[in-house]
Amino acid sequence: MTPSKIRPELLDLLVSGKFDTFTCPALTQAYFALPGCTSPTKRAASQIVARAVKTLKVDNLVVNTSAASARSKQYQLTADFYRIFSVTRGNTVPASESNTTNENFHSILEGKLLEYKVELLEAMGEVEEYEELSKTAPEKRKQIQTLYDRARDQFSRTQGRVKAIEAVLAEVKRS
Repeated sequence: MTPSKIRPELLDLLVSGKFDTFTCPALTQAYFALPGCTSPTKRAASQIVARAVKTLKVDNLVVNTSAASARSKQYQLTADFYRIFSVTRGNTVPASESNTTNENFHSILEGKLLEYKVELLEAMGEVEEYEELSKTAPEKRKQIQTLYDRARDQFSRTQGRVKAIEAVLAEVKRS
């Protein structure tokens, strides 16, 4: 299972513990309500959720718990999901697992940091390209401006994520 196939915001929802058992419409609604959701419509968000659930099913990280229609199917996260994404169901972690949990947490942060840095470079390239296109075709500036603003917004959000993860990594290394 490659976590990069699932949007980080959606993965955060699943890891939160609120969606141990869920339906696609409920997960879609929660995902679409997130401030970091980049889907322009609820339908697009629904498609993202459906693809993520399909990926999780293929990797045996989620199972059907009801045989109802596709719209109202209940899904449940499996033990493998919790193991892979280092999610503990209880509030306490045994002392023997504490070191392993810290290492897993550190490696998850490093993975997210790498992923966000790649996104940051993509967004930077997109912004630069829109600037060039604006210079090349000034008559299309109004149309390009909307796309440019969206790319700048994505760049700023991703930059914030990078800073947050770097701050947490620095704090984890100190302790």
